[in-house]
Amino acid sequence: MLKLSAAIFLMISMPPCVAQDAYWPPACVVEEMNLPTSTDGALEVRVWLGAGLARPYTLYRVRQTPEGVSGSRIAWTDRSHLFNALYTEKSARRQTSRDRRFLEKHYCEAETTQSANVMWCDWPIDREVLWDVLLDDLLPEQLWTLPAKIPRDCGGAMEDGEAVGIEVIQGNRRHAVTYGNPDFCCADVACAIANHVRQVLRAGTR
Repeated sequence: MLKLSAAIFLMISMPPCVAQDAYWPPACVVEEMNLPTSTDGALEVRVWLGAGLARPYTLYRVRQTPEGVSGSRIAWTDRSHLFNALYTEKSARRQTSRDRRFLEKHYCEAETTQSANVMWCDWPIDREVLWDVLLDDLLPEQLWTLPAKIPRDCGGAMEDGEAVGIEVIQGNRRHAVTYGNPDFCCADVACAIANHVRQVLRAGTR
């Protein structure tokens, strides 16, 4: 019953554009955050972690240009209360303010940006990061080959957890995959790579 309740909560608490999208991140989030779908030739790796009950979610961006490699970390959350039938209009505004203050107190140094469905901010990294080394550790050439689907044949299921969305963009070339809980019930190499990617990013920016 607890697992079912958690699944129902996720469905009613997420904005329609988030809850109905099978990919992570949802297309509406990418659009509202005004993220480009191509580059001028630079290589960009984006890794989206989240989709579970815990908020906020995390976006890592690592970019390689002729000038070098740089990176950033973004904290974001969906404005679920705006679409949740449990909220009145007044309580939705109040909850939005609380969520915004939480982001700005615990994650942001600058003001949070707010759109129709999401709120986000740059999440500073309080340490020196060797982004060129980190990019190599992400195995970018392998990321281009990740399959869209991965085998799950252990007979088990996980109601909550974390999705890993990986985007690789260079010029007009783009490849994106989404794996839910890649460390669970998957012996495929693709799952090992996705799990490695999130571990490298978290360890490298902790």
